[in-house]
Amino acid sequence: MAMPMSNMAGPPPGVLPPAAIGTSGLQYLAQMNEVRINQQVEIAEVMTGIDMANRYQVLDGGNRLSYFVYEESECCNRVFCKENRGFIMHMMDNTNQEVLRMERVFRCCTGCCWFKSCGHILDITANGVPLGLVRQSQYCLQPKLTIENPSGQELYHIEGPMCVCHGPCCFADVPFNVFASGSSAEPVACISRVHAGCAQEMFSKANHFKIVYQQNLDLNSRALIFSATFLLDMMFFEHDK
Repeated sequence: MAMPMSNMAGPPPGVLPPAAIGTSGLQYLAQMNEVRINQQVEIAEVMTGIDMANRYQVLDGGNRLSYFVYEESECCNRVFCKENRGFIMHMMDNTNQEVLRMERVFRCCTGCCWFKSCGHILDITANGVPLGLVRQSQYCLQPKLTIENPSGQELYHIEGPMCVCHGPCCFADVPFNVFASGSSAEPVACISRVHAGCAQEMFSKANHFKIVYQQNLDLNSRALIFSATFLLDMMFFEHDK
């Protein structure tokens, strides 16, 4: 049974930059052209090797803490299903209110890149209102995902590199470019997995990401692209290095 939100760790109070105080909800995300998502190192996970629920700090381009994201998932699901587990990611604002929820329901066949029905799906809602979903597409070598509205219409598609390499010795960013539907000319945004430092890369599975919005996107689009980062993390970077 999933843990209730009251038992989950929320964000520390009073940590947001002065510019964000009073800007609750997702509105501050509209002002962030660069977003950094840093997964926190869980000491218990490092010591025991048992997967703990993930927690992330969300920073703006000035490295100021702007949001906090934490995972809600079942312990047995994390232990036995690892990166294929079902989860809910809660994004909290400076008032400790949930402003975005990202949910992947556990399915036994999740992860197969050959069959659309078995692909990863992440549902995104804000205050209970569906914003859209991120869906794994069929692919052979190059990872591909689509970002869709609640009706299933494709808004954007994500293309990753053929080699998704990460670890202590892989210093290069791993980019996932986001393109408008029907176009592969100029990306509207780029989600990159960045090197977290040799010590962290060697001893933990905590990952760091950077999102650069390269075009003037509306808030819903920004939120959907932001949410896609957590599905990419689980699909490609959550496993043991």
